[in-house]
Amino acid sequence: MVHSSSPIRRTPTLRAVDTALRVLGALASGSGDWSVSELAEHLGIAPSHVYKVLATLSTHGFAEQDPGTRRYRVGWSILLMGMKSVARLDIRRVALPWLGWLVDVTGETSLLHIRRGLHSVCVEKVESPHSVRVTAELGHPGPLYAGGSNKPLIAWLPEDELEDLLGRVSWETYTDRTPRSPEELELQLTAIRLQGYAYSAGEVEPGIAALGAPVFGPEGRVVASVSITGPSTRLNPERAVELAAAVRRAADEVSRRLGGESLGTDR
Repeated sequence: MVHSSSPIRRTPTLRAVDTALRVLGALASGSGDWSVSELAEHLGIAPSHVYKVLATLSTHGFAEQDPGTRRYRVGWSILLMGMKSVARLDIRRVALPWLGWLVDVTGETSLLHIRRGLHSVCVEKVESPHSVRVTAELGHPGPLYAGGSNKPLIAWLPEDELEDLLGRVSWETYTDRTPRSPEELELQLTAIRLQGYAYSAGEVEPGIAALGAPVFGPEGRVVASVSITGPSTRLNPERAVELAAAVRRAADEVSRRLGGESLGTDR
């Protein structure tokens, strides 16, 4: 028996808020644009009340009216809220299963890098089962302008942002294969954009190769890179071409789960 004091019976609600959320839910249902009368009939609410709710939602950007058809759809405010919520997802948690998948498929250590200022930072990894393997120190900064794990982070930057960044990096030379100028690097970044991945061998450390692809966030910007790394004798250019589709697929899957677009693996 449920008594009158039960919280199930006495849960407080605000009728106006409840109605607004029901209207918003209908707009966001994917059923197309709605007229006032259609929403009223669908929700069982008086048309005059639906109109007032829509006017209020429109004022705050949560609904918008097509000026030609006079029909309503979900507004940009709710879409932006959704994108911001997706962006707050823990990218490490989202990427970790795909890093593990990459290790299973390629046998090499897989890494997740993000950009922090003028540096690349490794924030997650799954190590190779090989006795001879390459690993990475979590949190250690690296150069954005060198290495297959790092260059995808900047290859898709707008031209003005890239120019500004390349004017501020230190251009430290790690090996004789490290890019030494903006001009040299920009040629490499063009190739990376065309093929959808970056490969390097010995650019940051002699004998170490890396193969990486970009992860896109909900606003279309690169938010991370997914990569594999190993001895350059094992992860050589020929093997990198064979494994590129797997690296791109892992990066694409992480992008999709973050609400971003993917490059696709058909390049």
